[in-house]
Amino acid sequence: MALSRTGKLTKRMIFKKQNGYKKGVNGIKEPNYEEVIKPWFAYKQKFLNEIKSESTVYKNTLNIIIRQRQKEIVTPDWIAEIDGNEYQIIEINPDVENDDFMLIVLKAVH
Repeated sequence: MALSRTGKLTKRMIFKKQNGYKKGVNGIKEPNYEEVIKPWFAYKQKFLNEIKSESTVYKNTLNIIIRQRQKEIVTPDWIAEIDGNEYQIIEINPDVENDDFMLIVLKAVH
């Protein structure tokens, strides 16, 4: 993995998972999300050749790195929140060799 020290994890984020539904505007059912964990993270830089070769699924995505060992295992059905913006999890790439850090690909929820 591209990160070797936890001192580079300097930003805070929130992972939320769905816990039933709530009534939204005009009584429409909306998913209710509750906070699960608040890990420290770092952005992983994308290089120009990576951006040019991305498929449409990966357009306008963020790559972040968190510690792999968390209080709960991160799952793709969770929502990530960074600076008040919500993102869906597109991909989770765990470190299978050392269990140190995992790369998560996020895409903005519109």
